[in-house]
Amino acid sequence: MIEFPITSEALLTLFGGVIVAAICGLWLKHYLADWRFTPLFVLLCTEGLLLLVLFASSAWQPTAERIISVAAIAGIAATLESWGYEAIVNILGKMGFGPRSDAAQFERAREIVLKNDLDDARKSWLK
Repeated sequence: MIEFPITSEALLTLFGGVIVAAICGLWLKHYLADWRFTPLFVLLCTEGLLLLVLFASSAWQPTAERIISVAAIAGIAATLESWGYEAIVNILGKMGFGPRSDAAQFERAREIVLKNDLDDARKSWLK
């Protein structure tokens, strides 16, 4: 049975790394929704947090093999989180839900056109 990772050693497994990456991804995508480099920042946060857990759990003296292992686990976990998120959002968009649906894209395009029309009208009044 898979249990939620609540110990430091459980966090340093692939499942624990994916949980850490998913939580980082949810927070970062909430606050940095339109930022292009969010997946890269998720990777950096996951690497940093898992390496911090490793160093703290090994009395600040982990072996080089363990550091490389945890860094690789964090990289794979962040990749799985990013690809999984993108796959889910794309599937929901094809089904007509979420920010990548045709209706949402049409609404964003309509808002951009209206904003540009208002800007043009404002500029013509100021002349």
